[in-house]
Amino acid sequence: MMTALRRILGVMLFASAGAVAAAEGPHLETAHSNRLDLESLQRGARNFVNYCLNCHSAQYMRYNRLTDLGLTEQQIADNLMFATDKVGNPMTVAMSGRREDMARREPTRPDRRGSGAGKGLALQLFPGLLP
Repeated sequence: MMTALRRILGVMLFASAGAVAAAEGPHLETAHSNRLDLESLQRGARNFVNYCLNCHSAQYMRYNRLTDLGLTEQQIADNLMFATDKVGNPMTVAMSGRREDMARREPTRPDRRGSGAGKGLALQLFPGLLP
């Protein structure tokens, strides 16, 4: 009796799973975007180099591959290269030293005896921030 009940439950479970899989999902809107839009790709390259490259590695990508996006080597050298001087070099970070050492370093504290010159905005707004 128990085995027959298990078989019936197993068949019902298998049949209901098939019905769920055959059901139509939610309606998805189509994205009206062009992944080959050169202006958009150039803006993305600019944003990546300006905001992301110093923390996220692109060491296997060379600057001269940006010519695939319609940029000239002169445009690349003038606007996108900060850590090297040759367009054929890989994209590396502009920071020197190992990342682990940079993360462990204690931040430098401004001279607290002065009139406020050289202090960061956070220290000016919240003078009790640092001991």
